[in-house]
Amino acid sequence: MAAVDPILTLKEEFTCPICLDYFDDPVITVCGHNFCQLCLARSWRDLESDFSCPQCLTVFARKILLPNRQLRNVVELAKQLNTNKEATKELLCEQHKEPLKLFCQEDQKLICVVCDRSRDHRSHIVHPIEEAAQECRGKLLDRLIPLKENLQLILVSKLKEDNAYRSTMGELRNQRENILAAFEELEQFLEQEKQHILKHLETEKKEKLRMIRGRMTGMLKQQSIFRKLITEMEEKCKQQDIELLKDVQSVMDRCDTVNIRKPDIRYLGRESTLECFNTQLSYLNDKIKTIKEYFRKELEFSRFKGFKVPIVLDPDTAHPKLVVSKDWTRVRWTNSMQSLPGRSKRFSTICAVVGTEGFSSGRHYWEVQLKHKGEMWAVGVMAESVNRKGESVWTPQRGIWSIGAKLHQYNAFDKSVIKLYPRDKPSKLGVYLDYEKGRVSMYNADTMEHLFLFFRYTFTEKLFPFFVLSSGSDMHLV
Repeated sequence: MAAVDPILTLKEEFTCPICLDYFDDPVITVCGHNFCQLCLARSWRDLESDFSCPQCLTVFARKILLPNRQLRNVVELAKQLNTNKEATKELLCEQHKEPLKLFCQEDQKLICVVCDRSRDHRSHIVHPIEEAAQECRGKLLDRLIPLKENLQLILVSKLKEDNAYRSTMGELRNQRENILAAFEELEQFLEQEKQHILKHLETEKKEKLRMIRGRMTGMLKQQSIFRKLITEMEEKCKQQDIELLKDVQSVMDRCDTVNIRKPDIRYLGRESTLECFNTQLSYLNDKIKTIKEYFRKELEFSRFKGFKVPIVLDPDTAHPKLVVSKDWTRVRWTNSMQSLPGRSKRFSTICAVVGTEGFSSGRHYWEVQLKHKGEMWAVGVMAESVNRKGESVWTPQRGIWSIGAKLHQYNAFDKSVIKLYPRDKPSKLGVYLDYEKGRVSMYNADTMEHLFLFFRYTFTEKLFPFFVLSSGSDMHLV
């Protein structure tokens, strides 16, 4: 018996009984037979009831059809198998109608056995298809390896660029949040100062008006006295000689007792009033300039002076290369290692020292003078649990919130290193800690320029003032 072709068997199973072709959007009836949806719709086109199966003639009271998605997928696979088989059958030599089993290396084409013996290919190098394909695969793989290596290099470079992009975006986002937070605080402060200035202006206004009214009242009194005396003297001058001489001396005595002086014309007339207000306006303008200057240098500090705390250094924490003064307010770097008693809280790898007192609540402000800035320094706060014996990473995630400088480049050590560009090189730094709000603000204490803000942190342990020095550094707490 001839072998049954499985492809043909599959095609018969996946053929619609109506159109005798592959199922198209097959649906299944209640009796379990499958048809093309369009074919069955055409078969039942004129029926309103008693729908019968075209294959087994079973009658249904209602038209109940369900899509057979699984059969549709299998039919698509069968179509592909049949297409591949038909393509395989077509691999015959067009000239000799023989199977193409050889590959001519010179002509780079498939040939049959008859072609191999012909004049065109007799002197050519010919290989069986399997060998030629294997050799080509090897050549392709040889070319594929450097392509994959180049692709890997591209992927690594892309990964680095992605990391750089995320880092840059994170840095810009942090800077934007810091700027917004700083301006939010500045807006609140400006609103407070505006109310303060307006209140002062209102007080000045009331005081000046009180002075003007007082002077006007005095002038009105003088006016009444002069008018009365003038009237009396005019009447006396009109009297007869005898009457005039009777008490003329008393009239002249009263005239002499009156303080005759030139009136203060600044308060007389429209022009004098304008001059007075211009004088007051000039005074207020000068006052505003003074307040601006005060705001630039001093008013910002006044927000913190109520929270300023005395800070002293803990010599038991200082690295052996740091020398702490006897009053514990100054620290300097020295090139030689000191022989100091070993302490569990002493820094052994980084040249750092912390304050004696830590803070676990409230708002606190302190300042440090950079006497000699050296090559590198840092100032900030540190959590109590930070490892002082190993290499410390200066990030909030490791319990350190600080800013510093290295080779004249100012940085904030946040989640990443953020470059800072202060208007003036700070020689005195101010540190403001708001424990409950999770904020650490850094300022140039001389100009009160805001340098950086760490915010939206949740502090859970005691924080200590933190100082790092290097060659040539000298710090003094003020």
